[in-house]
Amino acid sequence: MCGDTCEGKPDGYYPSVNRPRPAYYQCEMGQLYYLSCQPFQEFNPHTRKCQCFEGVCLHGDGWKSSFCRGINWRVLCSHGHPIKYRKCPVYRPYCHCHTHVCVQTCGHVYGPGGCCQ
Repeated sequence: MCGDTCEGKPDGYYPSVNRPRPAYYQCEMGQLYYLSCQPFQEFNPHTRKCQCFEGVCLHGDGWKSSFCRGINWRVLCSHGHPIKYRKCPVYRPYCHCHTHVCVQTCGHVYGPGGCCQ
């Protein structure tokens, strides 16, 4: 089976390989129906829902700053899609450059004045 097909698939939503993002399709009783997410959204194959487009996930896997959730939020990217979010505490949050673990202050990671950008 190449491309978008409902052959052998249960009813549900699937990412489209024939159409560009944010297209996806629905299989219902063997019939294929193309759908599209709203502007600034994409279909996430992990959750099988439309959600805010995390463009940072197109630049590799791992923890990154979240565009959709905003300041203090990190997103774990896998194969171009967000799969998990983490929020740093409200009190002076920073994210360690290499581990992307939330830390209380930059001083705990690099010493005074050694914050990563």
